[in-house]
This record gives sequence, structure tokens and C-alpha cells, in this order.
Amino acid sequence: MLVKEAESLPVDCSALIVVSDEISESKDIVSENVQNQITNTINSTELGGSVSISSIISSGSTIDGVEAISINKLCESGNEERLTFIKALDNQTKVPGTIDV
Repeated sequence: MLVKEAESLPVDCSALIVVSDEISESKDIVSENVQNQITNTINSTELGGSVSISSIISSGSTIDGVEAISINKLCESGNEERLTFIKALDNQTKVPGTIDV
């Protein structure tokens, strides 16, 4: 049996969030929590799987203090074309690239 190592597909994402004034945590903490959640969403997809803007919005909006979230950029690292989703090949796994919130 021949085992091949999966190739990495770095994914960049840029999000804007609106933080509630009623939250006890600082806006920086909420922003960091959203960034971590986006990173987890990209990491959690299986080999050959896909990640979409809607899945990132859904996961980011679960963070306490987030009133609204929008995604300005979702693309493969090194490519600035905004995509609605990114699908990896069967031998690729998605990894977070630059994640800006």
C-alpha cells in the first residue's frame, strides 16, 4: 500500500464584525474569538472537503458579542479572487492562511 501525504491548501479570509455594546468582554477579545472560530472552521473540514462563506458566517456568529458578521475575502492564499466557497481536491486539506477580523 502506498501512502501519500495530503497537500495543504492555504485559505485566506477577511471578516468584518459588529460587536454588541452590551458585552462585558473587550472588542479585541471578541475579535480574537471570531478569528479562532474561523480558523477552527477551516481546519475542521475533511480531506477534499469544502468551506463556504455561509459556513464561516454561521460559525463566527456563534461567538458571544457578535451582532453581525460579513466576509470581505475568502480565497486561496496568493489569489485575491473572492470566492463563495473553496473546495479542496481529494488529496488536499485546507489550512488557515491569513485570517483578518
